[in-house]
Amino acid sequence: MYPQKLAATLALALLLAACGKNAGGTNIANGGIVYRNGEVTLHAAGAPDAVISETGDLVINGKAVAVDEAQRDMLRRYRGTVVDIHTQGIAAGKAGAALALDSVKGAVQSLGGSDSNASQKSAEARTAQVKQTGTRICEDVVAIKAAQDQLAAQLPAFQPYAHILGDRSHEKCSDDHASS
Repeated sequence: MYPQKLAATLALALLLAACGKNAGGTNIANGGIVYRNGEVTLHAAGAPDAVISETGDLVINGKAVAVDEAQRDMLRRYRGTVVDIHTQGIAAGKAGAALALDSVKGAVQSLGGSDSNASQKSAEARTAQVKQTGTRICEDVVAIKAAQDQLAAQLPAFQPYAHILGDRSHEKCSDDHASS
């Protein structure tokens, strides 16, 4: 049982190391949505970058886009959900690191002949926490997709960014999450 946990731990360590390359930031949809240094930047093929500020301002190619209050609220919701994913990703990373430590501790204890039941229970609890966070992230992907669709319908300047998350984004997130 522990060789599998050890393999999972090593895989997790590699994943965390890869995440460290983007310290302080989060990429969604293969970099189509980037949260870094408090800014949400949208990258779409054939379109200039768009930035959504904390106050709901939309800046495309360095120029502010006029938005009404309803559009500003949608932009704030979109941005807020991206920030939620960033925050949940950090929480999942911390829980994953703790899970890795629990797994290593349990493996060492079992090699030494010690009872590793407490470590195993802790690892199981942390695994459940990581899975819950993954589920919340997938739900947030759905919320971003819904906001993206609303913005594209009500704000013409946003239309080039309406395909960053595709119709199957939630299914892909759920599939990726289920396989982990």
